[in-house]
Amino acid sequence: MKNMNLLFGILIFIVGMLMCINPVSMLLVAIVITGIASVINGISELMAYRKISQDQVFVTVTIVKSVLTIVCGILAAVLPVYFMDAGMAMLKLVMIIMAIFFFCRAASELYIIVRLNDSEVNVKGLFLRAMFLIAAGILLCIIRAQTVGVVIIRILGILAIVAGAGLAVYSYKKKPEEVEYEDVSDKSDE
Repeated sequence: MKNMNLLFGILIFIVGMLMCINPVSMLLVAIVITGIASVINGISELMAYRKISQDQVFVTVTIVKSVLTIVCGILAAVLPVYFMDAGMAMLKLVMIIMAIFFFCRAASELYIIVRLNDSEVNVKGLFLRAMFLIAAGILLCIIRAQTVGVVIIRILGILAIVAGAGLAVYSYKKKPEEVEYEDVSDKSDE
């Protein structure tokens, strides 16, 4: 376990260094990871939410929302990989696509809240997610990828460097725990 924590700390440190050295590439990596997560989320919602209600409109909205999530996730995962040379222009395009997706997703969440309001389903989480999606969409529309995105990635890189170095040093200096074994043999056999 000590060696795994040491290796994990070194890995976090290296990722932090990469985030500081080349933030644009790391931002594109973050977008690709977000795209993959969106595809997984869309598939899981497609399987889960269809079973909540028998209402045909609800099922249709859920299917459209899930498919939109999957398509936007594929775009976010594929576009930066194939158009890596485009750099900031591709990053801004993907940010705009993600913002539009967030607004559509929030609208569908709000619609589902209205449809589920009469049922016994707790919609507080859906409402919070819709508000978060609206805020994230607005943020993606107003921030400049070249300045704010790079600064955020560099700050996260510095935090990763500190955290990775701290974990590596802590893991290296930590003495292995001595374990006392208890005799559990049955004395009645004697």
